[in-house]
Parts: sequence; structure tokens; C-alpha cells
Amino acid sequence: FDGLALRATLRVSAREVLQSVGGAAATAAAPDETPAPAMLYRTDLTAAGEPILVIGAGGTPARPARVQTFLHSAGLAAWLRVADSAFRGSDYASPRVAVPHIGLLGKLQAEAIRGATPAARAPPPQNGGGGGGTDGGAEHRAAVSEAHVEDRLACAIAMGAMAEFRAWMRVYARHLAAAGRIPKLQSLFDRLLSFARPAAAPKPSPSPELNAGLEPAWGFWGDRLGPAALDVLAGLLEAVADDRSIQGVVEEYSVALAHEREERERQRGAEEAKAAGEGGGGV
Repeated sequence: FDGLALRATLRVSAREVLQSVGGAAATAAAPDETPAPAMLYRTDLTAAGEPILVIGAGGTPARPARVQTFLHSAGLAAWLRVADSAFRGSDYASPRVAVPHIGLLGKLQAEAIRGATPAARAPPPQNGGGGGGTDGGAEHRAAVSEAHVEDRLACAIAMGAMAEFRAWMRVYARHLAAAGRIPKLQSLFDRLLSFARPAAAPKPSPSPELNAGLEPAWGFWGDRLGPAALDVLAGLLEAVADDRSIQGVVEEYSVALAHEREERERQRGAEEAKAAGEGGGGV
């Protein structure tokens, strides 16, 4: 979930996307099958007019070994992989597990899972291993799950799928709280508070918890959320309110949230009073 790497690796043409899927599918194909070249199965447009490519490769043309869906985000100037039949090793590999199919992102993921061969989309082994049977244990699985949720968040906000973004944010907050990743959770709360402040207000310093490579991407998040970030934060605080181990954190940010909302109301009142005074000054 590195903003700089995201831009560097996904800012490619559709042809390069097709080639990358073809190469990745070679490992997903059955040993006795010859991997087929990547094929463009379907194209579509988002409500904002951004192109969507549904690509299959490996297996057979009728039933590819792997299906991936890419969206070109104008805001990030990059192709985003928004769905993949081969998500493995994540507690949230199935979109039904954490987030209902409430929008385009979930529907694209479900389409990718349905379109691939059963072998390619089978659940990972109980030890959490992927190809080659490598394990890594619970810590590795938690890291993979966390990165997967961050990937869903980036794709949802890039697509403007805000209902899904909010749902995945709640999943993310609960995951961080359960994993004891409290500094990272606090850094996320700080960011959301900063998005709602005027542009001239001081912003949080880069946080190693949230990855300094994300700094270019935070501006995009702030532009998409703006004052609505306070509503997102309120939802996250509600999502983790039952976790007794972080009651102090919830209380701290609940107070900060109330202060930010009061400050916004005060500023709005001052602006309305000023406008009314200017409007009534004429003769």
C-alpha cells in the first residue's frame, strides 16, 4: 500500500496490463495446460467515465485460470487492479466475508471469482500458504489481510465507491484494533481529522505507521473526502467502541471529533453572518 510504488508500477498502457496478466496467469494454470495469452473479456466505464478492463489468462479461453479487473484512475494517473480471482492468504479474500455487495467494487470482485476455474479460486490451505506451500504463520496472514484491506480502500476511493469505502474503513479499524496496531489506528484517525480542516491548517507530519510512501496519495484522499472525513471518523469510532482495550483512544478522538465539528459550525456561523452583513449594506 505504497503510493509511490502504486504510481510507478501501475501507470502503464492497457497493452502492458494485458501482458502482465498473461505472465501472472502462467503460474495459476494447471501443470498439464499451456497458458493462454491474456484476453480482454469485457470493457466498461465507471460513472465518472473511467475505463474498466476485465482480463482473463491461463486455462482456456472459455474458462481462464485467472481473472483480473483493472480500472484506470484519472486522479491517480494509474491502472488499479480492482478485482482478482486469486486473492489468497487474506481473511477478507471473499467480498462476502466483510463487506456486502453494496457497489461496483464488490460486484467486480464477485465477477472475477465466478469467471475463473475452481482450482484458481479455491481457498488457500489451512496453513495460509500460497504457491509452493510456504507458510509464514498467523503474523504473515495478518500482514497479508491488512495489506488486502488497504488495497480495497485505495480502489474504492479511486472509483468513487464511497459506500464501500466506508464499509472497508470499518473493517480496517476493527482489524487494526484487534491486531493491537494502535499507533497505526491513531495515525489514521489523525489523518481523517486533518482532511476536514481548511487547507491553511497544519497537517500531521508523515507517519511511519501509515507509510511515508503514501504521502502523495493522502492529498487525493483528502480531496475526495473533505469535510465528510469527520463522518467517516465517527463511523470508525463507533465500529471499535466495544473494544475495551482501546477505550482511552476512542474517548480521546471522540472529544477531538466533537471539537472539530463545533469549530466547523462556528466558522459556518461566522461566514453566514458576514455574508448577511455584506448583503444588507446596500441602499
